[in-house]
Parts: sequence; C-alpha cells; structure tokens
Amino acid sequence: MSQTPLDLKPGVPELLKALSQKSDLVLAILTGNIEEGARLKLSRHGIEDFFLFGAFGSDAAKRSELVDIAIERAFRHSGHLFREKEIAVIGDTPLDIGCGRHKGVKAIAVATGGHSLEELLLHSPDHLFADFTPCEAVVEAILR
Repeated sequence: MSQTPLDLKPGVPELLKALSQKSDLVLAILTGNIEEGARLKLSRHGIEDFFLFGAFGSDAAKRSELVDIAIERAFRHSGHLFREKEIAVIGDTPLDIGCGRHKGVKAIAVATGGHSLEELLLHSPDHLFADFTPCEAVVEAILR
C-alpha cells in the first residue's frame, strides 16, 4: 500500500520518542501551515504532545521568519537561547533546507515528500536521509 501525503512517515514515532527522552533537547514544530491546521495534523497521528510550541504559517508570511519565532519561543520555554548549529530544521523540501540559513541552523533533509534525494542534495543540506528509519543516525545528526 502506498503512502499519501497525510500518512505519518516511516520512523517518525521512533524518532520522536528517542528525541523526547533527551533532557537537553527542545522539540518544536516549524511549518508553513496555520497553527490550527498543523495541530489537527499532529493530533490525527497522536504526536501532538511531542510539540508543546512551534512557529506556524499564521505567525509570519516568510518561512525564514518562522525560525526567529521558533528560537524566541524555545527561549521562553527553556531559558536557553539556541544558536546556529544547536538548532536543526528538518524538512522535505528545498524551502525547508534554506529556511534557517540566515541563522546558520543545521538543515536536515528527508526525501519523504515530493523531492528526491538527488533534488534535495542540490540544495546542500547538512544531512540527508531517505526517511527516518535510521533513527539512531537521524538522532546523531540532530545532536552533533
């Protein structure tokens, strides 16, 4: 059976569980979706509790501005001002790879959407995966 865009991608539950057990890590959602729509998508898969806050398309018109909003909200949540490679943006489009470049964040691309590994590689992500099933490798990419 093939996946649809609304299906949870392979390895996501395991990855979220592994990341949520890291006490020095803060998980946030950054998406071009409006907050209500994003929350509905997360709850559809039972993963909404992993993301206590985030930055949404309803917060800013430009995706790159969402990184700044997420950083500010992470600071308010944790008291730590995250900088550059301490921050990882994970996404499946060239826009996701580029959205945090102005802040020097780590771009982790995953070919679970409409772009192939080869297409994503052209945009020079820091790390590139076919999906999230190499959970340990994705966690390491986020942490290093």
